[in-house]
Amino acid sequence: MTKNNKKWLLVIIAFSFCLPLFAWNGSGTYEDPYQIGSKLDWNDLCGDVNINGNNQSGVYFIQTADIVSPSRFCGTPETPFKGNYDGDGYYFSNLFTIVTLSSTATTNAFGLFGYCEEATIENVSVYGRINVLADYNANACVGVGGVIGMSVRGLFASLHNYVDIDVKISNAPTGQASNGNIKYGVGGVLGLNAWTTNSGTLHIGCENYGNIYVDGANGETCVGGCLTANVPNSGTDTTFSGWNNFGKVVVNGTAESVQNNISSVAGIGAIRWNIPNGGTTRTPKFVGCSNFETIVCSNSVNQAGIASKGLSYGNHQARCESSTNYADIVKVNNSGSARDYAAGILADLDQGLDSVCVLCVNYGKIKASGTASGIRQIAGISARTSSSSSSS
Repeated sequence: MTKNNKKWLLVIIAFSFCLPLFAWNGSGTYEDPYQIGSKLDWNDLCGDVNINGNNQSGVYFIQTADIVSPSRFCGTPETPFKGNYDGDGYYFSNLFTIVTLSSTATTNAFGLFGYCEEATIENVSVYGRINVLADYNANACVGVGGVIGMSVRGLFASLHNYVDIDVKISNAPTGQASNGNIKYGVGGVLGLNAWTTNSGTLHIGCENYGNIYVDGANGETCVGGCLTANVPNSGTDTTFSGWNNFGKVVVNGTAESVQNNISSVAGIGAIRWNIPNGGTTRTPKFVGCSNFETIVCSNSVNQAGIASKGLSYGNHQARCESSTNYADIVKVNNSGSARDYAAGILADLDQGLDSVCVLCVNYGKIKASGTASGIRQIAGISARTSSSSSSS
């Protein structure tokens, strides 16, 4: 090879490193996003994030066709997805996975987007099924959602989940919710919103149509038809606006004996605070949300049509505005002696500030039965620790 040929070869190699690793159409900018139009494009994106560690921060993607049988989740706890993804009204179908987690597992996230951090995801629809069998581990943090498994901060709009989710937690002990953290977060759209600080985001117009079944839920488990969330003690508040649940939620809890050790379940959002005792008053808001499907729970579970607030001990509230529950809330407690609540709109299990319902309506029946010895409160609108906050 001549010297001139070698020089040209070096130029070609250097230029190739400046090109995108995969043959996506577009340039990755807001004006000209990379185009994801096939299963191969999607798998390439997942591989670039999960394997190559390119988190796509500041990069824009747009979906240009329906994608059948996506075989990978995008983003892991070690390599989160941080980009901007617009599904543009197209869908993913036949998402199917069966996962078994051992007791040595730590942080895991399962969804079309597995683990996201400061990502923007909008206009995405997903069909399929996720089955998770988890052997309980007190040090684990597991998020399961149809669209997003787990997210640290982020912006989400117009996400639609049609994925059925089935989670079985084996060997879950009682009495594990002393610090308020969610260890198992299961939500139709978003499994666990696990932010540590919050920048006052607004999550808009997301819907769940998938059915959710969770067995073995203890006090560190939250289940939401749409989402679950750890709420921080600092930053500004988050608003969930125009979220709707059309999927049935069925949860079997453990037999708890202490008030703060019961699972939190809701048609829209089940929440806990990630640090008890202290911090500025936190008030996440659910505005213009509706639940259309039955919430059925057994044993020690706190449940409501719109929002369920777990124990936090601090100056924290939840606020429901202009929201409606159309479905029955069914509770059967035959074991345990913990205090637990059931309500059409908001179930507030807290020793700090009680929460607020404004202009909310319940059309569903609240049904409670069983022989457990715990204190049970049921209400059409809001079941609360005390009567210091307002409902209207």
